[in-house]
Amino acid sequence: MSSSNKSNNDQNANPSTATTKASTEQHLSNLLTNPKTFSTASYLNTAFASFSSSSNPNSSASSSSDPASLDDEDLQRQMAELALQLQVQTQSCHDEIGRIGAELRAILPRCAGDLGRLNVGLVGMADDAGTLLEEHYKSSLGYVDPADADNAAGNADNASDNPGGENEIGEEKDGEILNGGSSDDMENQHVNDENIPPPSDDANNINNPAASSEALPSSSTTTTMTPLETLETLSTLHALQQNLSSTKSILHSVSTYDKTMSTLPSLLTSSSNLNHAVSALCTLEEGARALSGMPGGQKREEEIVQTREKILTLLKPELLHALNKVDSRLGPLQTCVGMYSSLGKIESLMEEYVRNRPSSVHRLWFEFGKKSAGSRRGISGSSRNSNLNSARSNELEFYGNSDAGGRGGGDFDDDSIDGDDNNVDGENTKAESNRASFGEWLPTWYESVLLLLSEEQRRALVVFGPQLAPEIMAKILNECFRPIISSFKARLVAIFPPNTKEGISTAATTTSSSSGSFEIICGAYEATLQFLSVAYESMVDFNSSSSINDTDKNGTSSSPSRTKTPVELYQMIRSTLITIGSPFAPYQKKFAELEANQSGMTARVVSSNVHGAVTFTKAAGGGLLQSMQDSVEKLTGLAPYIFPLAQAAMTRFESLNSGYSAPNALSTIDTLIARHTGEISIAVHTLSTNMLSNSAKLTDSFDEQQVQYALDVLKIAGLIKRDLSSFEELTRDRLRVLMGRVTAAIDEECNILSAIESSDHGNNVQVPDSLSAAEIEAILAMTVCAEDGDIEGSSKAPTVLILQRLVTPDKVGKKVFLFPESIDSIARLVRSCQSFVFDICSALPMKHLDSMSTLSVWKQEESLWMSSAPDSYGTLPQEHITHVGEHMLALVQALEPFASDKDALLLANLVMGGVEHVALEPWKAFIDAIDCGSDDFTEDFVAELMKGQALKEILSKEESFQCLEDDDDEGDEDDEDSDMHNFCNQWLDAVCTAVTGRLLDRTMRIHHLSRKGCDHLSVDYNYIVNVFTALGVAGHPHPLLSHIAEISKMDLEALQQRISTLDGETQIAKAIANTEAKIAMMRGISL
Repeated sequence: MSSSNKSNNDQNANPSTATTKASTEQHLSNLLTNPKTFSTASYLNTAFASFSSSSNPNSSASSSSDPASLDDEDLQRQMAELALQLQVQTQSCHDEIGRIGAELRAILPRCAGDLGRLNVGLVGMADDAGTLLEEHYKSSLGYVDPADADNAAGNADNASDNPGGENEIGEEKDGEILNGGSSDDMENQHVNDENIPPPSDDANNINNPAASSEALPSSSTTTTMTPLETLETLSTLHALQQNLSSTKSILHSVSTYDKTMSTLPSLLTSSSNLNHAVSALCTLEEGARALSGMPGGQKREEEIVQTREKILTLLKPELLHALNKVDSRLGPLQTCVGMYSSLGKIESLMEEYVRNRPSSVHRLWFEFGKKSAGSRRGISGSSRNSNLNSARSNELEFYGNSDAGGRGGGDFDDDSIDGDDNNVDGENTKAESNRASFGEWLPTWYESVLLLLSEEQRRALVVFGPQLAPEIMAKILNECFRPIISSFKARLVAIFPPNTKEGISTAATTTSSSSGSFEIICGAYEATLQFLSVAYESMVDFNSSSSINDTDKNGTSSSPSRTKTPVELYQMIRSTLITIGSPFAPYQKKFAELEANQSGMTARVVSSNVHGAVTFTKAAGGGLLQSMQDSVEKLTGLAPYIFPLAQAAMTRFESLNSGYSAPNALSTIDTLIARHTGEISIAVHTLSTNMLSNSAKLTDSFDEQQVQYALDVLKIAGLIKRDLSSFEELTRDRLRVLMGRVTAAIDEECNILSAIESSDHGNNVQVPDSLSAAEIEAILAMTVCAEDGDIEGSSKAPTVLILQRLVTPDKVGKKVFLFPESIDSIARLVRSCQSFVFDICSALPMKHLDSMSTLSVWKQEESLWMSSAPDSYGTLPQEHITHVGEHMLALVQALEPFASDKDALLLANLVMGGVEHVALEPWKAFIDAIDCGSDDFTEDFVAELMKGQALKEILSKEESFQCLEDDDDEGDEDDEDSDMHNFCNQWLDAVCTAVTGRLLDRTMRIHHLSRKGCDHLSVDYNYIVNVFTALGVAGHPHPLLSHIAEISKMDLEALQQRISTLDGETQIAKAIANTEAKIAMMRGISL
């Protein structure tokens, strides 16, 4: 049997073992927890007895309880087990003690607080109960009838015999209440009258209700109040206390109101007593508030209103006197501030103070016009001509209506007017000077305003305190501009009217000046932004952590409290900033039109100079080469001039619109650049026409310098393209910055609006402690130029989405072209420059090939004495073809000097794309000559025919033309030349292709070829093939050159048989067939 089974059997055999063990452990635990009955011997005996009974259940209790009966090994084992149990119990006790200690440490502070509050409550209850008992006793004794005094004394004796009896103080008698109160009042106070002892004659008990309550005899019949009844009693006592306090306040107000009212007339007789009068008025108002609902309220209100009006009337001279002396003394003004604050009229004092302060800067503003007008002679009466009227009207408009009034109004003197127009010119000159001087004078006036704000910052802190100082400064800033806004607008209109037509005429009169009128407007706006930024920073910190109502250590107000929250004050300042910037609003709204006028005037001057740069080439003053050089140098200087204008226009857009209405502004700048580029393109075309019109001089006196100057024109196109690319990237970066500003401004506006609409009116919103010029710029632009959905949030704002589309690439990484019209215009300029360079480089070979088809040599017959051998050396290349070959070889030397200049080559390579177009016209003429020039053939076919690769594949299949493939392989070898060689090869390829096309075209227009003419044709073609091979340009010589050279020498029968077997399935094959048929017809073969 296993040990487990044995154990189970033992337990089954002794069911009382578990019970005995549990009883022993309980007994041991009781010994440990009872120090009176605990002893070490009793604990050990009990423990050993339990061990003995558990190890030997059959042994008797007497034998097992004796430790001596145990052997040493069992004793040690039992003692070890006992020690382990004691250790576990000890650790458990320590843990429990720690837990209890932690709970006590957490509970004790709360208990202490609860006890403290309970103690305060008990003390208050004792005081309230004592006061209530005392008042009750006094009231009861006061209303007892003298006739019933003996009865009261008898009742007191009965109460001493029967302390648990009822109190009869509040008993009704003959339908009346003896204690002088109503039955309801007595019912409220009679919560537990059974427990209140009768009044005693002992004075100590009356004065000390608590002591009398302690002296009450105890009785088994005394009723104890429940907690609910106690709370009801306390509530009743609290209401009684409030009613008594209110009654006391009303009685005090009644007693002092008439007295205060009677002293006011004497206080109002002297201005020195105004401070006391204000205090008395405050006392009257407090009394009136306390007497609210009492009879005579309307009369009291009328008296207070009359008194207030009298005090304010007397205070007004004192305030004006204090304001006049504020620069030397602040004490009187501080006194006025205190009195107005007590009267609740601090707003009216602030308005009067603010209205008085900016007078000095107003004088400076209007003195500018008067000083400028002082240098002019007086004008009176009606003008004798309309021009003088116009000049006078413009000047008066410049200084504004208020300025004009200070200059004499309409009292004019006719004798002071001269009849000639020189006076009108003088008036316009002076008006022009005033416009420019105003732009220079405005920043100095802003400095005067900032100086005033700096002084007011110090003064407002002293007089009004830190709570009202920011509001005072904001109102002073607004007052500095409020009276002059109309004059400000008039002066800006006189400088540059926002009306487009008027702006054109004004800009036209100032084009010759150093700066345009619109630039003066933008300069004034920049100065305004800088001023507003500094002015905002000079404000006192109106978002400080100080409370709205600061109090001194006595609990009284130390300075007038704020009338606006920080957010409301920030909104007021923002409104002031917007008002100051409002004269520029028309220019912000019409920026695109005004900028087009302003920049257009300057661009027209540049355009005129561009035209003049190429018109003098018709004069033969310094020769054709010198004229070309002068023209190219002038165009090189004028070509990039437009980009500083575009950069200035972008700067003005950033300043005035801050990113709003970006597409319109970009379109204006795009049109400006595109028109200028178009003018350069026209100038290049004109230059090319002028040069080619003197083709005789150009070809007869051809010089490598002509190619150099022509390539300089290509450099002009590269310069414009590079500048446009740089300007576009710079503009995109600036638009990205503007998008961030617009986003920040919109988000801030939304936060402010939501804060104002919230329940706390934005008290918890942190407003900015400074605004940069860029931030103010964004705020003003948003106010004027924002679209309808911009205020809903930056994530949905149309302006932000437009800017994001302009600066962010699409999914495939493609960017939006900011200036698409300019890009198209530059593409046209590039083609014009490429055509000009090609015209100069190919003028001589084209001239020699033009008359090729009419040469008589093609019809010349062989003489009888001439050899008929096909390889005769008597036929040489003709003169016109040798000129072509020599020019092509010399062209390499003409191109290399320009290509060796790295800077020039870098610019030229920017516009070398698509240069193949210059050779299209000769090949189109060739296709037309072989009767393939129909709608069936597109430009792609022309380009494919020009390259010759498809021709090579067709012709190389024939055994007799196998040499074409070998020659082409040598020509197609790529030696990885440098950029210089690649540039030269590009132009050589273009010229060679064009010369090949022209040669083929003129050949196809030969009417008849004799045998001798065929020999000359073959020799000429072989010569050109050799020249092009020597050039080493990839793709040259063209396969058709060698093919025609072979066809022209082919036997007539063989040629006829070849033509009859030609396959014209493809376009290229058809072109070859038509070419061979054309040659056959020239040789007299009938098809």
